[in-house]
Amino acid sequence: MVHNLGLLLTQVINNNSSQNKATLLTSIHNFKTKQQLEQEKLIKNRDYYHTNFILKRLENDTNYNEYIHNRSLLFKEWQRNKSLANLDKLMNYKLPQINLVPDIYTYNIKKNYHHHIK
Repeated sequence: MVHNLGLLLTQVINNNSSQNKATLLTSIHNFKTKQQLEQEKLIKNRDYYHTNFILKRLENDTNYNEYIHNRSLLFKEWQRNKSLANLDKLMNYKLPQINLVPDIYTYNIKKNYHHHIK
């Protein structure tokens, strides 16, 4: 596309034809439009990746770190006072729900496992 613009510009300079000027202006407009659409698609992909992958991973990390912290507090409490009630609390403390996030680490989604954007 850029190569075509260069050729048209050369033709306009050499021939000074109004038809070539109109073609050049149309080609420049089409080029800018295509670039803008590609940029919008890139932003959409990045936002989709951030929402569906990064935020879910962060949520998993936060939930798991909270689980580890609370479980360690329950374990310390059980070590201080080895009662059945404390042991029951420790044993019944459940893991948080984990979001399954595919191993995709780029927002170039289509090239990764054919995961398409809606």
